[in-house]
Amino acid sequence: MSYRTTLRFLGAKELGQPGCLEAAFDAIFGLGFPEACYIHVGDYATGLHANWNTFSEQVLAGLDVAYEKGHLSFLATDDRKDELSYSSLWLDFSWEYTADGRPTKQKFYAETKNSQLFTRKEFDREFYAQRMLSVGMKLYPILQPEFGWMERCPIRGYTSMKDVGSLALPHIYWANFFSPSYVKKLGRSFLKNAPGWRKQDLDDGGFLYVLSPDMAGTGKNKLAKEVKEYFDVTSVRRK
Repeated sequence: MSYRTTLRFLGAKELGQPGCLEAAFDAIFGLGFPEACYIHVGDYATGLHANWNTFSEQVLAGLDVAYEKGHLSFLATDDRKDELSYSSLWLDFSWEYTADGRPTKQKFYAETKNSQLFTRKEFDREFYAQRMLSVGMKLYPILQPEFGWMERCPIRGYTSMKDVGSLALPHIYWANFFSPSYVKKLGRSFLKNAPGWRKQDLDDGGFLYVLSPDMAGTGKNKLAKEVKEYFDVTSVRRK
């Protein structure tokens, strides 16, 4: 099983709506990822794709195909000349359409396979964790997911669309994005009093819950045990 540092949103209600992809591009570039490459639109299974080396008006024109096919993915290159230049992100937006043309089953992920940046002492672990978290904070209001997370884990994580559809919470990740529906079910005061590091109200009524400043400091320790007991979940930061 491949473990990578992944940011994932499920049930992203605005994904597939007009303008959401353009807004996502603007957000990513505004965070200091000025170049997009290996851009694919459409369905990999049928080979429908288009590639551009840099973000341009041609890319924007190509988004019409992405909206039609319900898929866009690209590599965003970081302008920070860091250790081995490993903080670039692969981003993937996908959804389906109902018979009457409404987007459904909306999913998003951003991932980097260079997880050592987030866990090894020789790197600025907090910088990378917070930088990737900032991507989630920028995209959350644009995509409006029902639930989202950031963690070093398999891309699919430990939470399914079925879980999200019933507002279930089987697992707590390093960072957790709760929609207003989850907040209503769990209780805002319950979330604010949870053990952890960062607990923040989001503008739409959702809530951000982060266990620690970086991803190296929790694991199978006292905090993880406290979080598991507090939320009564199956697992926390599964190794």
